[in-house]
Amino acid sequence: MPDPDTGSLREDVRSLVAATFAAAQSTPTTPALQALVREAARDSHLADLMRAFTAARRTALREILARGRQRGELPDHADLDLITDQIYGLFWGYRFLLGHAPLDPETADRLTDSVLQGRPNRPTDGR
Repeated sequence: MPDPDTGSLREDVRSLVAATFAAAQSTPTTPALQALVREAARDSHLADLMRAFTAARRTALREILARGRQRGELPDHADLDLITDQIYGLFWGYRFLLGHAPLDPETADRLTDSVLQGRPNRPTDGR
């Protein structure tokens, strides 16, 4: 998994998203990962492996967002966890597992622009 640090939040997020999309569509990754997700629902050990797998990817994205915040590309109140959820929610829930639309470079661009322009804020209760 790439850990881009170009100095541009948009380019770093877009690079990670595009690499994630491309990797998930490669053979034999796609069927293996889809089978792992299905079996994780029934097997606690596989569920633990899946949580570790997704946690590592979430951490990488969150670190990119945090660097962008440090450079002033995101406001201090931006909710980095929610931005991460939005990106991986589209990937896992709607595109990879359900397959209702492509995981292509254009989608990577549009998703990146959408989440960075919208910049979800942290809840006001301090979470």
